[in-house]
Amino acid sequence: TCLELASALKSNTSLKNITGLGYNEKGKIILEKSRGFMNLDSLPEINFQLINVDSYIYRRLDSLGYIGSFSASNVKIFMINTGRGCPYKCTFCINTHPSQKFRFKSTERLFKEINVAVDTFDPDIIYFQDDLFFANRERTLRFLDEYSRKKYRFKWFTLTRINYFTRDYLSESYLQKIKDSCIWLGMGIESGSQRIRERLKKDITEKEIMAAVTILAKYSIHANYAFMVGLPFETNDDMSQTITLIHKIKKIHPNAEFTYQYYRPYPGGELYEEALRSGYREPSSLREWSALHDPDSGFIPLSKLPWIKNSTYINYLLYAIPHSTRNINWDNWLKSCLLYIVKDAFTISLFLRVKLKFQFCFIELYVWNCLRKMRSFSIKSQLFLKSCLE
Repeated sequence: TCLELASALKSNTSLKNITGLGYNEKGKIILEKSRGFMNLDSLPEINFQLINVDSYIYRRLDSLGYIGSFSASNVKIFMINTGRGCPYKCTFCINTHPSQKFRFKSTERLFKEINVAVDTFDPDIIYFQDDLFFANRERTLRFLDEYSRKKYRFKWFTLTRINYFTRDYLSESYLQKIKDSCIWLGMGIESGSQRIRERLKKDITEKEIMAAVTILAKYSIHANYAFMVGLPFETNDDMSQTITLIHKIKKIHPNAEFTYQYYRPYPGGELYEEALRSGYREPSSLREWSALHDPDSGFIPLSKLPWIKNSTYINYLLYAIPHSTRNINWDNWLKSCLLYIVKDAFTISLFLRVKLKFQFCFIELYVWNCLRKMRSFSIKSQLFLKSCLE
């Protein structure tokens, strides 16, 4: 579609009949016939000579949490996308939209792209940037075997699912194989409440969750477990169950990290329809969609989600849970001590609030916001003084 569009614009010809295109013609929206889904193996190989790759591949891995030396310095990270979409039907996910379809590249194409990356750039780390890299069992097991056989030097990380950690798939024997090469695995749990997980169609149980956590902890594989809050049908008890499960996981898997964010309505998904029924006002234009999101957080303001009755509590959880479960790198002694104090304060605060069901008067959130403003002011002052001296 892009190639045909570029050709039409270059020759100043009509956009009519370009498959897969939508456009505005004299105030009328025209949608041409859908192009359908491509075979990913038919895509041409990327011509890396067109860009200076070194400008993009050197980076730090702070966003993954503390994972040893990789967090402290720039390393060469190469991204490979081996599939699109996801075969699961989680109700909150964009992949359930009718415009999406799960597809993946063949094993042969996967290794071809890996070998190009290794031979050309010699990366320290490869990020398999799929929504679910492990979705194709046969290809995954072949990759794990080939990695060992070819003695690849690079480390790697990607996303997986809780229910893949079974005797028939990501078993102990495979975890033993990858413990030195896999630096991080991300997976969604979403809620500590089985009722909520069923409403979200996650198709995972707490037994499966704890089995995965236990085996990942046994082989010291860094993992990030993703959770959500602020769902249309979520109760305070559901949120308390989530907090309890997060700390249960942390106790078993000490180097685990957690992503905790609130639900963002995506058009087309089953949960989006639930959000509309719960009073969510759908933006009427792309401009409204753009203006709706907070540019700093990437989230829709809580005030726009009418089912949330205690937005201060949600904001509190977004700070309290990450801080109470964070792993602290003691390279910087002073900073680490301050973070440790914050961690303990939020841990105690969370325990008491869940135990006493006390969800008001968030003094700790007020103190934390003051500290953040002071830090921001300090940084800006230092930059201002530095610019004046220069």
